Amino acid sequence: MRGTALATAQGTEGADTILVPAGNYQLTQGSLTVDTAVTIRGAGARSTTIIGDPQLLERVFDVGTGVTATLTRLSMS
Repeated sequence: MRGTALATAQGTEGADTILVPAGNYQLTQGSLTVDTAVTIRGAGARSTTIIGDPQLLERVFDVGTGVTATLTRLSMS
């Protein structure tokens, strides 16, 4: 998700929607940077979880100033 979907959204005009399938997604390179308008939609809060990097103790998403990000149907830990 880090290198492809968010990078693709940044390169397009207007708001984008990123669909995240069910599963547990462990971050290993820090938080996910959101710097363009985006909706990130999981398969359900009980079935899609994005887990922050335990070594860095950072937030899961780093949303830029003035950026609209909608996170729905997913859990973060």
